[in-house]
Amino acid sequence: MSEFKISIVIPCYKTDGSLIRCIDSCLANDFKNIEIVLVDDGENVGLKSIPCKYKDKSIVVVDNGRNLGTFLARKNGFLKSTGDYILYVDPDDALKKNAIDRVVTHINNVESELIFFKVDRVLGDKKFIFYDVPKDSFYPESLKYALIDIKNPPKASWGKVYKRCVLEKAFNLCYFLNERYVYTEDSLLFYCSLISAKNISAIKCSLYNYHCNKNSITMTCSNESLEYKISQMFKTIYFIDRVSEDFSDDLIKEAAGRIKGILLNEIFHLRKKISCSRYFVNYFKNQLVVIVLTEYKIKNLFKMIIFLISFGIIPMFYYIFDYLSTVYTKLLYIGNKTT
Repeated sequence: MSEFKISIVIPCYKTDGSLIRCIDSCLANDFKNIEIVLVDDGENVGLKSIPCKYKDKSIVVVDNGRNLGTFLARKNGFLKSTGDYILYVDPDDALKKNAIDRVVTHINNVESELIFFKVDRVLGDKKFIFYDVPKDSFYPESLKYALIDIKNPPKASWGKVYKRCVLEKAFNLCYFLNERYVYTEDSLLFYCSLISAKNISAIKCSLYNYHCNKNSITMTCSNESLEYKISQMFKTIYFIDRVSEDFSDDLIKEAAGRIKGILLNEIFHLRKKISCSRYFVNYFKNQLVVIVLTEYKIKNLFKMIIFLISFGIIPMFYYIFDYLSTVYTKLLYIGNKTT
């Protein structure tokens, strides 16, 4: 039996019945030296009574006192944890059965400070690969892996195992951050963890189910929410710049440029969504006014129907343009190394 302890930190805000499913999935392992840290980040009913339902399990509740956002909730949960290795799990997600057993076997075979594993996305009864790991692997240089081999960076805080020293260094790099921070905060922690880890390894097995929550900020698509997401992304870019400016290492600078490039690419996509939706709504409103006020009602109604049909063709051109913009962004930021 391995002697180390694993802490699972679950930040909780407006949690529902899925939290019990999440906790049960974390405990469905033969490995028993597991600690679960529930971080109360506000508006949770009955959270403090959960340890009483699992009397023979190590479950603690950390009260933030107010809503601090996911970044500080994860940080506070880590500071209160006692494990040698840390996992983050969101309350509406779940670990696969025996996921921790698979992690423990990997740790016993490979001394790694940061471990990635495959993640599935669950949408109703359907399941898709959200983040793929093609093979078990070990990378002695974490930044080299991030800059050369990695194609779709697993920026989420979950889907990883952190050795305690990695998170200690990562959160120390963000010493200046004490404000509520809830969107793309994962990108900042991902960057700080990358530059803090001496090595990285990967497990090809799927160990995590990411359940799509239609009410979460990541799934909302109103113009107001999109503008908020963009503002948070720019904030993340600023924070990454603030962390990287204290280093002179070219790899650390290049890693910052890679992650900022990904964020700017996402900002570009969101801007297009806002512009496209505003154009569509304005056109629709204007056409309705024209139909009501002019004598050519049938003709204008027919024109609007043709527009709605043709609007379905737009996504094809959108994806072509989206691909070209992605290539351009990568060349712009990755190419800085050669200039």
